[in-house]
Amino acid sequence: MRRYHFAGVFFCAVLTTLILSAAPAQGTYVIIYGSPAYTPGMGGYKAGANVCVGDGVAAGNPLKYDALGNIIGMRAVRWDQFGTAVELSGLGTKLDGYTYVKINAANVSGMTAGWADKYDAAGTFFGSRAMRWSADGAVATELQILGTDVDGYAHSEASAVNAAGIAAGIAGKYDQAGNFQGSYAVRWNAVGAVTELGSLGTDATGKAFAHARVINAGGTAAGWANKYDGLGNSLGTRAVRWDAGSTIAVELDNLGTDANGQTGAMARAINADGTIAGRAIRYDALGNSLGIRAVRWDAGSSIVVELDNLGTDANGATNSDVYAVNDAGTTVGYAEKREGPSDWTNVAVRWNATGTGITELGNLGTDVNGHSWSYALDINNGGIVVGYANQYDGQGNLLGIVAAMWGLDDVAIDLNTLIEPAAGWVLTRAQSITDAGWIAGSGMYDPDGLGGQEAYERMWLMQVPAAVPEPAIASLLLAGLLGIRARGRRPRS
Repeated sequence: MRRYHFAGVFFCAVLTTLILSAAPAQGTYVIIYGSPAYTPGMGGYKAGANVCVGDGVAAGNPLKYDALGNIIGMRAVRWDQFGTAVELSGLGTKLDGYTYVKINAANVSGMTAGWADKYDAAGTFFGSRAMRWSADGAVATELQILGTDVDGYAHSEASAVNAAGIAAGIAGKYDQAGNFQGSYAVRWNAVGAVTELGSLGTDATGKAFAHARVINAGGTAAGWANKYDGLGNSLGTRAVRWDAGSTIAVELDNLGTDANGQTGAMARAINADGTIAGRAIRYDALGNSLGIRAVRWDAGSSIVVELDNLGTDANGATNSDVYAVNDAGTTVGYAEKREGPSDWTNVAVRWNATGTGITELGNLGTDVNGHSWSYALDINNGGIVVGYANQYDGQGNLLGIVAAMWGLDDVAIDLNTLIEPAAGWVLTRAQSITDAGWIAGSGMYDPDGLGGQEAYERMWLMQVPAAVPEPAIASLLLAGLLGIRARGRRPRS
């Protein structure tokens, strides 16, 4: 069983039942493994985006700085629980060393996929190319494209990769004369050969636009495509599925259209059996928009299921969105919580695997008006959810945004309470989780406490033992993989 989800697709192995406690035992802390760091006068890496996680390994996209403190672009980096860290290779740089390399996805073994800007030795820019990097980061594969313009320029991007190394994404298409024909959804096989996937018509100039955003273990991909009528007029964006072994675009149902027949829908997540989750604009009978709604398409079906919300305004409008789905079909994301006609907040939620029922996940305090703010970004097959939340004190004062985890009881846990207070970290965002309890995200890191170096944003990896099934804990302890360190003093609470 496997799980994948939207742009920054994260691959996870299977997890069954677990029990989650709100804090570690007295005197113990979870080890935190930081991404490649920054040192004044030497350069390095700051910030981070699209943090992907596998078991004991993570990857992400920090900004790179030279020794003078100048930004020389974005890089893809990979690091693990054993202290190994590597910058993944790109496709050349400008003469000043500037380039962009970006990871969008990782599988559980640490294989990653994304894109890199391409330059020749003279620093000439040729666009971007979809890339796949091996699990150890030693082998970089430039994935095949759908042609270039007359100057050799093209754009392609891998958005997802499964356990077999099959990737999905988007590629610009050019004819033999180098004329741009649109951006097509594509699938790459294990050796990097590209297959063009179908679309939903073309515009008046013959161009099509589609993007395969996610892919599951069986090779079924999902995403979106622009739809056009017979005259090339746009009818908006539609959610699409491409079944394994097929290139045909299967249009998934939407939640109505405006008066001109336009709508918007997108597939953002897919699980092992092909259940797809995403978003769609809801329209009333007169074609008026009522906001974006979280939706689900069951495995093999194109019928749309609108998921429940937490209230609407006086006109029936509200917003919600899905970010991940596990193999049971449970989805997570956020929903607007309505407290009055114009009074609302965004809160982390879980939707049932069957039906449309919604559960509001717990918060980390509320403001003076009783409001909270949170997002659920990922869920593993054991039902453990990660994301981030505003944290408030007892008087309703905002203390900041912190990385959060929700167990089966839906109680919010500040992940900062699990790490050593003197470690120098403030964890602000948990982006992904595997079934073995490995979590990756970003936060602020201060390497010298009250010293002269300022805190900076950095990515992190940790394993939460309570997110591992009880029978597996004993074997992990014997293998020394739990990553728990005794400290002899109470954890921060």
